[in-house]
Amino acid sequence: MVDDPQNLALLALLGSPSSPIAPQSVLIDRRVYKDAALNLDGYTFSNCVFINCSLSTWTGDFRIKDCHLQNVTVYFNGNALRAIRISSCLIGNWQHLNEGLRARIEPDGGVTVE
Repeated sequence: MVDDPQNLALLALLGSPSSPIAPQSVLIDRRVYKDAALNLDGYTFSNCVFINCSLSTWTGDFRIKDCHLQNVTVYFNGNALRAIRISSCLIGNWQHLNEGLRARIEPDGGVTVE
């Protein structure tokens, strides 16, 4: 059920695909980044191109709209990493994920996300 506190907490953590852009988000439109290291947090990238870039997020508070990614590496840290780890529980066969992006399964079948 949607009003179940556990479901509401999960929705709050993962967000909604139709969530509006955060008011504090800075819009960056039609830029090309090449060989750059960028922190995504606090920005909305629209119609941008990222080539050979290292992208990082700590909070997951960013938007990427209609951008092209070529040979990029994404680093998840802090709250963003915890959101990825809890999401890994929902995708079924998660063995293909990098170990650092997976939640830890405990011997009793419980899940740990740190």
